[in-house]
Amino acid sequence: MKVIADHYKNILPTGKELAVLHAISELEEELGVPPHLPDVAGRYGVTRQAIHYWVKRLRLKNLVEPGPGAGHTLGSQTPPIKLTQQGRYFIATSR
Repeated sequence: MKVIADHYKNILPTGKELAVLHAISELEEELGVPPHLPDVAGRYGVTRQAIHYWVKRLRLKNLVEPGPGAGHTLGSQTPPIKLTQQGRYFIATSR
């Protein structure tokens, strides 16, 4: 993860990162709770592995964080993805 951290020190989201932020926001609005990786992957139209990469980049930029239940994962179940205030700001200013 350090390689990604060194490469992406700019906090501004790229185009794809912003699209993933919008997908997370839309799902959170629809579901009423923070979505999980498979939900976001389905909405964005990519695999779970691909969305994991983008979410990792967003976490390094402090635009998303693990939601409720983080640290209590069992098997392939991942914690939900919660938008931070900074992530919400970028969504609001990009519409």
